Amino acid sequence: MDLPESKLTKSQFKTFKKNIEGEELDITVTVRYDDNCGNGHNSFGMTADIYQRSRSRSGGNMHGCCHGEIAKYFPELEKYIKWHLTSSNGPMHYVANATHHATRIEKYQHFVYLSDPVLKKASILLGLFSDEELEEVRARFEDFDLNIETKPHYSNKEPNLDAARSCAVWPDASLEDLLDEDKLKARLPELMKEFKADVEELGFTY
Repeated sequence: MDLPESKLTKSQFKTFKKNIEGEELDITVTVRYDDNCGNGHNSFGMTADIYQRSRSRSGGNMHGCCHGEIAKYFPELEKYIKWHLTSSNGPMHYVANATHHATRIEKYQHFVYLSDPVLKKASILLGLFSDEELEEVRARFEDFDLNIETKPHYSNKEPNLDAARSCAVWPDASLEDLLDEDKLKARLPELMKEFKADVEELGFTY
């Protein structure tokens, strides 16, 4: 996969500051594209420190992504927020994260009890089994009376289209697009050209 070449840089960042008088806020946004964390490739990050003048610096303030606040108070930086945690290799865990959020997980776990043939009640817990294992248990104990309690698996989830689009930096993608690993990989080179252009537009060495 032919991605734009990036020059490894230990530290390059810019800060943007505003004092919001009506809300008594002091805001500093830090934008960086470098290998500050030492993982062998440059990564883009945008974070903010937001202080309320009426409070102490150690309490009641905000630190971190704060992307909603950055978009509100620094509209000129909003277009770059989508690149947060994108490295010279691509958005973080590009394919894995996008497909995970786009996937529906629907599993069940089955508590299987063996009924006591004398007392006629469920008295022995055989175990907790998956859908596939349940069929084996039924076959093994086909001559016994089984009591099965089925519950949703803890990992069950519905697709999250917004999260998947964000991970793929693909705002108009469909769920079908985001589940197609080949399609995701095919668009990455053009996506990274756009990323490089934005990094350089901010005045950084790519």
